[in-house]
Amino acid sequence: MYTSFSELFKDITSEYVSIYDVNNKKFLYDREGSCECYPASITKLLNALVAINYLKEDDLLVVGDELDICYSSPDPSVAGIKKGQVWKFKDLLYGLFLPSGNDVAYTIGYNIINRMEKYKDLSVKDKCLKYSALMNRFAKKIGCKSTSFYTLCGNDHVNNKIVRHVTCTNDLCLILNECLKSNLLVEILSTAHKEILYKDKNEETLYSFTNTNRLIRKDSEFYNPYVIGGKTGTTNLAGYCLASWAKKDDKCYIVCLTYAGSSNDRYRDSNKIYDFLFKE
Repeated sequence: MYTSFSELFKDITSEYVSIYDVNNKKFLYDREGSCECYPASITKLLNALVAINYLKEDDLLVVGDELDICYSSPDPSVAGIKKGQVWKFKDLLYGLFLPSGNDVAYTIGYNIINRMEKYKDLSVKDKCLKYSALMNRFAKKIGCKSTSFYTLCGNDHVNNKIVRHVTCTNDLCLILNECLKSNLLVEILSTAHKEILYKDKNEETLYSFTNTNRLIRKDSEFYNPYVIGGKTGTTNLAGYCLASWAKKDDKCYIVCLTYAGSSNDRYRDSNKIYDFLFKE
């Protein structure tokens, strides 16, 4: 068993890591926690944090041309929503977080801006950029210092060009900590699997969403009973990323890491850290 964070971190592959004590509202340890890094789909936490200030669970959102922007990035992860569909906001959140739907990220952001009269004459692209500006403003409001997002989903390439879409793991801890204040977001981020029957007069489709966070899935070798939820992310620039939180007895911690050695390493790293934090 490790006796100190410095000893523990010799076995941690992730290049950027921050550990946050939720109850005492302080950072316990970090590796390059204030240095800029790419967050990949952990971005979607901030997307949802902004959205819950504008939308109610049963509000209806129309899927439209914003999907074209989503698909301008290479190999987007998608929930599979289609143009012309009308979804409840809460159902879309499951598609945003569990399968990490880039398509959903753009539909949520576009619909919110599209309701604002002052932006009515903007193009679809510019409306989506206005939503990323809302995200960045909210990040500053909660104390983030390095967060500057360009896309709504976490892609750091658009039309084959790198875009400035950066944060730091300290900021990611603050963003996830803010999510924990929302019962709705906690419920969805801690859901391992969800089936949603989409129905309208022309279509009936069963959407089956499985959470990409293997720490909360009992079918995974990395399952941790103390981990409540979180969000994964992966791009070439971000590497393998994971933001999660765990509780045991009266202790609650957030661990955010980016650029892990491999997809599996982000789970191994997180579990090693939680084991150390919860040791007797």
